[in-house]
Amino acid sequence: MSYPLVIIGQELKDIIAAPKDCKYLGNIPQKPLEPVKPTRPQKENFEGDKSIDKTLAIIYFIIFAFIAFINRETPQLILLIIVLAVISYFMTLSIIKGNPTKEYEKALSNYDMREKSYQESMESYNYRIETYTRKRNEIEGFNHLLNSNASQKQLSEYLLSIYFSKSAEFSNESDVKKGASEQKFYNSLINSFPGKIFKDKNLDMFEYSYHPDFIYYDDVSGIHIDIEVDEPYSFEEKGFCRINNIVS
Repeated sequence: MSYPLVIIGQELKDIIAAPKDCKYLGNIPQKPLEPVKPTRPQKENFEGDKSIDKTLAIIYFIIFAFIAFINRETPQLILLIIVLAVISYFMTLSIIKGNPTKEYEKALSNYDMREKSYQESMESYNYRIETYTRKRNEIEGFNHLLNSNASQKQLSEYLLSIYFSKSAEFSNESDVKKGASEQKFYNSLINSFPGKIFKDKNLDMFEYSYHPDFIYYDDVSGIHIDIEVDEPYSFEEKGFCRINNIVS
């Protein structure tokens, strides 16, 4: 087997050979729904209907005024009736309306949790709406080319520009074990491709990261080429080099 070995994925071959039928872009996804922002509770909304206070006060006034009238010749009893009337009024009001302050504090606590959840949902939504918008624009642009009878070359170039724009970004320092001849090969690479060779980097690909020995990166096309050195970790055995594949 001769090297370098360049492996081109079937998806890329289809884009080049049959752009009209490759289905690379797929269908326009469903537009994500924007999260609903929670409403901050207002304290006055927990104070209840003021008419209940007035109605209850009138009812208690009539009842205890009647009792007091019956016992009008006993001043001490009238005073006791007034005290009982006031206590009964506030107890009944508490049963009917509950504790507005506690209810408000509970609602406020729930609001804080829902607001935090909303902010997290908005971060996810912003990412999904950005992805949706980009996907929709890509498909609409491709359909416009189809409807304008663009050539196969134009269609392929359009799809390739999208394909390579999604190349994995490399970031984070990678500290993996190095082969015995990697430094020598690295020096050869940077002499042949100045400014385009990177090492000790991760390629962030979906839910995992990959650790190439070297990365050839072309900032014009967006192509990332993973260059692997297949060798033992000492000079006691013979090693060799190959270009593994194109990462996109």
